[in-house]
Amino acid sequence: MKQNKQKIRVVLIVVAICAGCQSSLGVSGGTEGELIVGESWRVGDIQVTAHRVLQVTGGERSVPVGFGITSANGAFRLIRNDGGSALWLEPGVYAYTFESVGPEPKVWPGEYCDPLRSPVRVEWTAGQKRLKLEIPEPSATNTAAG
Repeated sequence: MKQNKQKIRVVLIVVAICAGCQSSLGVSGGTEGELIVGESWRVGDIQVTAHRVLQVTGGERSVPVGFGITSANGAFRLIRNDGGSALWLEPGVYAYTFESVGPEPKVWPGEYCDPLRSPVRVEWTAGQKRLKLEIPEPSATNTAAG
């Protein structure tokens, strides 16, 4: 009887741990997007981070609001930074940064890693449904510090 109670406790602990993991790993929904690299190259394992751009006295500041990881066809869905829920973009200006997160590192010029210098900006409106982001092909001669 005592062994059965211990087994039940272990099973309950494992279920509780897995349920906690599922909330951050199994997020569905979120603004959908597509990343196109170069002329038409689709690539996976790129973290696309959305930064809300705010006008402040003396210039701009950015606030990271969420991210997505591209699949092999360049598609992604945005989730909140805590990883626990989908991110549906609200109207406003967003800058996007890009980071290779796969086994084959890719490097873009530094401005593609800095939200205040990123040339990839979108003024998102309430009627939009999908992001289409385009960046140049990575180069072995580029450096993140760029």
